[in-house]
Amino acid sequence: MNLKLLLLILIIFPISFLKNDLLSQNIAAGSTHSISICNNGTVMSWGDNYSGQLGIGGQTDNNTPTLVSGLNTVIAVAAGQEHSLALLANGTVKSWGDNAFGQLGNNSNSDSDIPIIVNGLPVITQIACGNNFSLALANDGTIWAWGDNSSGQLGIGSINSNSNVPIQVANMTNVVAIAGGLEHALALLNDGTVWAWGDNFYGQLGTGTNVNSNIPVMSINIIGATRIACGTYHSLASSNSYLYTWGGNFAGQLGNGNQNNNNTPIINSYLENVTKIAGGIDFSMALTSDNTLWCWGENGSGQLGNSNNNASLIPNQIPNFYNIIDLEAGNYHGLVILNTGNIWSWGNNLSGELGNSTNNNSNSPISVQNACLSYMGIESKNMVTNCNIYPNPNHGNFTIEINSLLNCNQFYIFDQFGQVIYSSTINRNSNQQFISIPNINQGIYFLKIQGPQEVETKKIIIN
Repeated sequence: MNLKLLLLILIIFPISFLKNDLLSQNIAAGSTHSISICNNGTVMSWGDNYSGQLGIGGQTDNNTPTLVSGLNTVIAVAAGQEHSLALLANGTVKSWGDNAFGQLGNNSNSDSDIPIIVNGLPVITQIACGNNFSLALANDGTIWAWGDNSSGQLGIGSINSNSNVPIQVANMTNVVAIAGGLEHALALLNDGTVWAWGDNFYGQLGTGTNVNSNIPVMSINIIGATRIACGTYHSLASSNSYLYTWGGNFAGQLGNGNQNNNNTPIINSYLENVTKIAGGIDFSMALTSDNTLWCWGENGSGQLGNSNNNASLIPNQIPNFYNIIDLEAGNYHGLVILNTGNIWSWGNNLSGELGNSTNNNSNSPISVQNACLSYMGIESKNMVTNCNIYPNPNHGNFTIEINSLLNCNQFYIFDQFGQVIYSSTINRNSNQQFISIPNINQGIYFLKIQGPQEVETKKIIIN
């Protein structure tokens, strides 16, 4: 790529989009409920519904997936203890469920069993939930927070008062990812540093101390992080080579072979080349580049998914389980999406959060019943060319990067109904092509790379 083209791309597309994997929020695991995005932009949920966190109206639990009321063009979901969030393609956020702490962000403290709009936010590109608080990452790299602030987890400084409207997190810019724990939060900056705020009783902020902070402070000893995740009392980050863990470790959730808490991030010596991470109550999950899934920590409900209920101080592979492209952890259960678009689950199921029409726990993965196919399966179909699209979401101006042209000669962009809205011949002299589609409507579209046979399909979000 010549320098002029690189500068043009960086001017048009903020650098945060180059690192932020927005499309990985197609499933969410709350305390005891689960959520997934369907391939038509609607949302399904299942499990505990005590506070209306399923968004289906009423408070009746459901052990099979049910359509959430009035949602479409959804591009990301998040789940807290008893509340849920959805990010729409136009950059707005909707919330539902428990609102005792103001975590729905609608300037009230009344619960809602159907999705309602979160007002007072800029254009949002990513969402996350803590236990009883919410986070949103704006397209300018700032963070907004609302809900419970008893330990400073909103990161707004001054007094630790709850807020039922979004407030900007102090001193945070150039943020590319966010994560929420029980009462702490993490942010990943585009320079690869990790920042944390909130409760630090077990060292989950990673500052080398156990002092709470109501403003973001840098987690030490982390180099070149690309992903972050929060468990209840612990934190995780990964770089291209290393997995870092820190905080509470009473069940071995740090995965370093002991049960000692650690207030400094340490490199896990048992795993490398980690591509996805997630944390629950006292357990952790990681997907590695060879497409194997590893879990460690507490296992009383079978949340490690390895066919027993024995806790583990080091990562254990879930055997004979592959083709995984995304993962999430609830309090005591795990969720994954396979490359077919199907969702599997395991662990605690007392509220039906596994979605298999029963309330029986399972210590090995089982298929979620009657769930719609997830976007991730479509996006990863026939993954041959390693095609990237950025920024994504976008406003109709984006770059397609094809790392290996192979026998590709044409690409098409089509809508949810299969109608082609744009097509072009691939320039085989360059692996990057700038696309501009003026006046395109907001919504979900798909890019198909075509050769002698279809070789890849990717999702595009227009906001």
